[in-house]
Amino acid sequence: MAKILELNLIKTKIKVIETRRYFTRISRIIYFLALLIFAGISYDFYVINGKISTAKKEIAKLESSIVEKRKNFNLEEMEREWGVYCGKLRVVSALAGARTSVGAKLKTCANLLPPNMCISKVEAVGDKNSKKKFTIDLMSLPNEQRGFKDVESFISSLETSVFVGKGVKLESHERTLINKNDIELFRISFPENEGVKQ
Repeated sequence: MAKILELNLIKTKIKVIETRRYFTRISRIIYFLALLIFAGISYDFYVINGKISTAKKEIAKLESSIVEKRKNFNLEEMEREWGVYCGKLRVVSALAGARTSVGAKLKTCANLLPPNMCISKVEAVGDKNSKKKFTIDLMSLPNEQRGFKDVESFISSLETSVFVGKGVKLESHERTLINKNDIELFRISFPENEGVKQ
């Protein structure tokens, strides 16, 4: 009987030891999981706190720049700039609504220009009381002097063009030396309002 009691006591001790080991394993797993959760929460807290502090700094910079811009706000300067802008807009509108296309005239001149000549100057002359006209200075290239024939051909081509029309005149002609090269200079003119109205 004593041996049976001793065996029962040993079995009970073994069960207690196994139960302690089981609970020890579970407590270690729970401790490890709690440690991971705490580390994750701490990391999230530091990341969110860092983002909040960065956002606060950006908001402070934005508020300071707004305050600075308010200090520098000048209504008189803005009105002056607006007046200048309106003036430029009126000029551009007047040019856009002009009766003649200057760009088309100049493009026509460039397309019809003789191959041995180049344009050295383009100028719009005239005042409020007289008709405006365009003058174009032509220069013959070195060793390519062909006299008045090319200029006469150029003038007749301009007069038959729809963008220039009648009224093209040879204003002046002269010979000059440029870098020891004999160069012919021609000046032709045509009225602003000749040709097709745009």
